[in-house]
Amino acid sequence: MRVLHLNTHASGGSYEYAALLTTALAQHGIESHVLCKNSQSAETGRLLLDRIVRRSYVSLSTEPWHGTRRLLSPPASEDLRGVDVVHLHTVADWFDVPRWLNMLPREIGVVISLHDMWHVTGGCFLYRGCDRYANETHPCNPCPILRWPANRFLAKAPHSRKLQAYRNCGARMVANSHWLAEIAARSPIAKACGSVRVIPAGIDTAVFKPQDKNLPKKSGVASRCVCHRYRRRVADGCKQKCAVVVWATVAFARPPGCNRFGIRRRHRSGSGGFERAVYRWHLRTT
Repeated sequence: MRVLHLNTHASGGSYEYAALLTTALAQHGIESHVLCKNSQSAETGRLLLDRIVRRSYVSLSTEPWHGTRRLLSPPASEDLRGVDVVHLHTVADWFDVPRWLNMLPREIGVVISLHDMWHVTGGCFLYRGCDRYANETHPCNPCPILRWPANRFLAKAPHSRKLQAYRNCGARMVANSHWLAEIAARSPIAKACGSVRVIPAGIDTAVFKPQDKNLPKKSGVASRCVCHRYRRRVADGCKQKCAVVVWATVAFARPPGCNRFGIRRRHRSGSGGFERAVYRWHLRTT
């Protein structure tokens, strides 16, 4: 058996997940490798046009959102030669997934790992208490994170395209937590794929193992305790609940010009402002 994992970038959590899975499959005698957008040579003209499409998605949304219409080339036919299973990870920022799946040979199985909500929604990545993606008749219409008048059609169309393509190719969905599987399974897209199976992510015990507590001190790095405060809205009927904040101990050196917690300055731009600022900065620099 030969498995091809697809992930947009050759870095990040989803890539590490795919790489770890590839190594584990190889140890069981299954040929497996990861293909990323960065490992392909993109045509200059097509790349520039795709960046325009990508920027338009950003300008029309107030939160991270990606549609399905992309102009970059999908995996080539030679990449699929001899492949028995295609495993999709985070591919929203790469090619037109529904169109590619419709052209994929039916003898190739499709597995989708849910690292976020993109595969089961009209284009959003994060669950913020909105359940419009689960509507059977008018999914993602209107979309609360898209600007008018795009909120009336721009998310509904990708939701419909995914539903048809994923159902026709017989895709199977996997989540690494019961929480993600539960909210993803509400989507008609997940239901068309036979719901969502939970397979916890593996842990590399060669890396994540008990360490010497005095190691930071021996390395000349000060160990400091930082309080990370965050909010997560959880939908419970009509009620909105706020999740709590946790303490985390982080070992790091104190950079010049930072306070004793290693923080240069605190950004206050309202609810979600910091996340949006970082998101838009990332798009300008990639």
